[in-house]
Amino acid sequence: MQARTDRRPVRARRAVLGLASAALVAVSLPALATSASAETGDRLTMLDRSGGGSVVSSWFNDGSGGATSALAANYYAFGYDVSRDGKTWVAALRTGDGTTDNADAVYALVLVHDAGGTNAVTRVIASLYDLSPAPVISADGTKVWWMADGDIWQYTANTGDWSAAGTIAKKSTKFRPASGETAAGLAVSPGGTRVAVVYQKADGTSRIRATGLSWNGTSPSTIPYYGKVKTDPNAFISGDVVFVNDSTVLYQTTNSDSSITTSFTGTLATPSGAETNVDAQVQGRYRIRKDASDEWWMWSDSGSSPVVSSYIKAANPLAPGSPSTNTFPLGDTTTSYAPVSNAPKRLTVAKNAATANAQLYMSGTVVGYNKRLAYLSYASYLAPLPGQTASADAFAVFQGTLQYSTNPFATTPVWKEITTSGKSFIGWGSYPAGSFNGTTPYLTRNTWFRWVYPGTNALVKKDTTNGTIKVRVRPDITISKLRSGSATKVYGKITRVGGKAQLQRSSGGSWVTVGNATITSTGTYSFGYRTLRSGTYRVVSVEDTYWASNAKSVSI
Repeated sequence: MQARTDRRPVRARRAVLGLASAALVAVSLPALATSASAETGDRLTMLDRSGGGSVVSSWFNDGSGGATSALAANYYAFGYDVSRDGKTWVAALRTGDGTTDNADAVYALVLVHDAGGTNAVTRVIASLYDLSPAPVISADGTKVWWMADGDIWQYTANTGDWSAAGTIAKKSTKFRPASGETAAGLAVSPGGTRVAVVYQKADGTSRIRATGLSWNGTSPSTIPYYGKVKTDPNAFISGDVVFVNDSTVLYQTTNSDSSITTSFTGTLATPSGAETNVDAQVQGRYRIRKDASDEWWMWSDSGSSPVVSSYIKAANPLAPGSPSTNTFPLGDTTTSYAPVSNAPKRLTVAKNAATANAQLYMSGTVVGYNKRLAYLSYASYLAPLPGQTASADAFAVFQGTLQYSTNPFATTPVWKEITTSGKSFIGWGSYPAGSFNGTTPYLTRNTWFRWVYPGTNALVKKDTTNGTIKVRVRPDITISKLRSGSATKVYGKITRVGGKAQLQRSSGGSWVTVGNATITSTGTYSFGYRTLRSGTYRVVSVEDTYWASNAKSVSI
C-alpha cells in the first residue's frame, strides 16, 4: 500500500496588498434587499502571520479589553473569514507553522461558533480544500463557501445544534480555473445567490467572473453575468473582491508601476458591460467590509517598514472619506481585517475530528545482527465531502512516533521512540526511491515496532497501529577448532545472550545434531572435546523469542 502525499493544489497565498497602486472596479447586477443587525462595539478581527504561525485575534480600537486570540501559533491559516457579529469564523488550516513540511501537517477547513458563555463549538467541514481562494462566510455565520479541486461548495450550519453536522452541497463545477490559472479571490453576495471569482496567471493576465452561484455554464444572456479579462500586467486583478450588495461586485486592480493609480466601476448585466472610473471615491482602499451596523470599513496603507494601516467607516463604500485614527496593532504580517461586534471564540477540539488510520510497513522482517531496516509510517485521514471515500481521497500525515521494544511482553515493557517525518523520503535496496520515510536503529536482537500518530491537535484523532511488527535478528557466529589427539573441540562466540547452540553434521542431504551447548551471558559456547569424523558441520544458534536462528558451516 502506498501512502498518499498532499494532493491539494497549492495555490497562491494572499499577501498584504501593496496599496498605493490599488484600484477598484464595481460591477452591477440586478439588486436584492439586504438586512442588518446591531453593532455593540468598534472591534476588529485580523489574521496575523508573524513568527511563522498564524494568530486570529481581535481588538477594540481604543485598546479596552485588550486582545483575544482565537487561533494559536501552532496552526497556520491559509485563509480566514468571520461573521459580522464575530461569533462564527471559518479558516482553512494546517497544523504547524508556515515552514512545516506539507507531509508532516494535517489539513482541515474548520468552523468555530460561539455557543454562549465560555463554550465554543468547532467542526471540521472538510479535509480537502484549495489553499486559495480563502473561504467565505455569510454575514450571519450560517453558511460557508469554499473551493475544492476548483469546484464551489457550500456548508449550511445546523443552527438548532451547532455541534451537529450541517449540510454540505457542491454548488457548481463551472468555476474551475483554466490551465495555468489560479483562483485567487472568491466573494458571495449577501443573499447567497451570486458569486464572483478572480483568476490569475503568472504571465500577468487576469480575469473575473461574476454570476449566479448555481450557474451551470449555459449562455450568460439568460443569467446576470459579468466577465472581464485584464491582459495588461499594469491592470492586474487582485483577489480582494467583495459584493457591495446582490447587484454590485467591487474588485481591485493593482499596477506594477506604483505611480499609476486607476480604478473603474460599471453596470454589468452582460460580459460587455461598461465601466466607470471610481478611483476618486475609493482612493486605493482595500479589504472593504460591512459591519453589523451597516457601515463599511475600508483600509488604506502608507509608508513601508513598517506599513501604516488606517481605516474609514462610511455608509457607502464608494463615498469619499478620510482615514480614521488607528490604534489597532497592525503590521506587515497582518491581513484579513474584518469588523466584528464580539471577539471570536478560540479554536477547540473539533466535535468531528477526522479519524486517523495509523499504518506501518517495514522493508523486511528478518535482518542480520547490527543491521537496520527502512520503514514507512503514516496516518491516513479524511473528513469527507459528499462522494469522497477514504480509499480514494484520504490524505497522509507522516509526523508521528515510531516506537520499538525488545521486551514488549514484560510486565513493564520498555518502548523507545523515534520521531518520524515526511520531509525527506529515501530509497532502500531494490525498492523505488521515495518508498520509505526513515530507518530503524541498528538492531542486535528481535525487536517489535509500532507507530503512533499523536493526534495532538484539534483536527485529527490519535491512533496507533493495530498490533506490532516483529523484526527477527540473526546473530553472528564465529567458530574455532582445537585438536587433542583424536578429539576435536568446536567452540566460539555468538552475538547473543543465553540460549542454545547445536553442532550438526551433514549426512545424506540432511543435518543431524551431534552436540548441544549453552550460550553463556557473554555469548560464548563450546561443545567440548569429542571424536568427530571428517565432514561438513555447522553451528546453529537455536531460535527463541528474542533471537532468530542462524547457522555457520565448518569443515572437520
